[in-house]
Parts: sequence; C-alpha cells; structure tokens
Amino acid sequence: MKDKLTKLIDVKSIATLAVIADLIFLVDYCVVTGNESAEKLVILFTNVVTAIVTYFFTKKKSDNAD
Repeated sequence: MKDKLTKLIDVKSIATLAVIADLIFLVDYCVVTGNESAEKLVILFTNVVTAIVTYFFTKKKSDNAD
C-alpha cells in the first residue's frame, strides 16, 4: 500500500493532476462568464492537457528509469 502511495505522489502525476485541475477551472470560468474569446484558449489548453496525459499514461518504463 505504501509503495502504491509513493508512486501516486510522483512529480509527473502531480503535474498531470494540476494541469487537469486548471483545465476544469478554465472551462468553469468560460461557462460562467460566457466569454467567447476564451473558447479558443479552452481549445488550446485542452489539446495541451490531452498531449500531457497521453504522454504520461502511454510512456513505457525502461529498465534503468528513475
């Protein structure tokens, strides 16, 4: 159990969760304000979040990885 917790608190995992939390905040902000110019920002940020999540969750670990 302790080993699983230390894997969860990895820097990459924290960064991924922070980016996803920012995306949720940005989408909520756009919905509340109804700002149309922010929609382009949401699309851009969504693409970045998708790339980050895809990279971290599909990356294969090598034998000598940290």
